[in-house]
Amino acid sequence: MKEGRRLVVKAAGIRLSTLAPVLMAALCALAVCAGPVGAEWQSFGVWDGLAHNGVFAIAEDSSENLWFGTYGGVSRYDGVSWTTYTTADGLADNRVHAIIQDSSGDLWFGTYGGVSRYDGVSWTTYTTEDGLASFVVHAIIQDSSGDLWFGTSGGVSRYDGVSWTTYTTEDGLADGFVLAILEDSSGNLWFGTQGGVSCFDGVSW
Repeated sequence: MKEGRRLVVKAAGIRLSTLAPVLMAALCALAVCAGPVGAEWQSFGVWDGLAHNGVFAIAEDSSENLWFGTYGGVSRYDGVSWTTYTTADGLADNRVHAIIQDSSGDLWFGTYGGVSRYDGVSWTTYTTEDGLASFVVHAIIQDSSGDLWFGTSGGVSRYDGVSWTTYTTEDGLADGFVLAILEDSSGNLWFGTQGGVSCFDGVSW
């Protein structure tokens, strides 16, 4: 084999010869794995104060507290200490899949027992008896008009602060099991379901 196709390294009297492409690939892989200089991971769990190690939702509030929705309740982390809220405090259910803070500063938690609102002092829970499509809530957003939208296992519910409106497959929703919601820059609402994606422009689907 021609010497021009090999990389030769001499160090401490030892001759190391290998194919250049192989060595370059190894060096690139090492650089990627090493990550940025000074990068460091930090993990938290029940041993630190987290309600449960199964975490399904994370949000940061306007005071820079972090909120974690788990299968054991909701945990708040202020950067120093942890506080957990459960059904004993007023949370609808300890299985929490969605968290947002609305424009008024209230926190909303989508659970398997309805949706709970926390104003920093007291808890209020909304269920199917109030107009929510299903007890199981997977996604929550607040649109540009201030209305709250809840993706559930039984359709989508909109709450304007006074009344509830629910949309299902009969209205044009692709599937009743709604897992994700987004409002685009044009004001259209997109719903990710188990049967595809639906777009709602405020009038039609």
